[in-house]
Amino acid sequence: MQAEGWDVTYYPSDDSYGGETSTDQADQYDASAVECGERFPVTGPSSFEEYSQADWDQLYKGEVARAACLRAEGVEIPGAPSKTVFIEEYPSGDGWYAYSFVSPSEVGRDTWEDLNQACPQS
Repeated sequence: MQAEGWDVTYYPSDDSYGGETSTDQADQYDASAVECGERFPVTGPSSFEEYSQADWDQLYKGEVARAACLRAEGVEIPGAPSKTVFIEEYPSGDGWYAYSFVSPSEVGRDTWEDLNQACPQS
């Protein structure tokens, strides 16, 4: 993104980046983000349809463990659904995952960084 001229910061703790842009540049920013994603794709299955039962088991166990870690850090996280419900709902984007119950804007960037250090997202 920086090579395209965008002022963004990479956050290794949660493998994300962020920056600000004006609303009149939002389409250009989004296009650059898509291009960046194409040039540097995420590894692993390209769609949830390609997940094996072992992939789902690992994802579910990881989210349950992450939730326990976040709770130990004082974050209120509701209990996990059954694995069956988790697998059914997760691909929609509305499924249960630990970090969906906490956001940097609510806890502040420093706390967000601390949480990601203590309870990595990946």
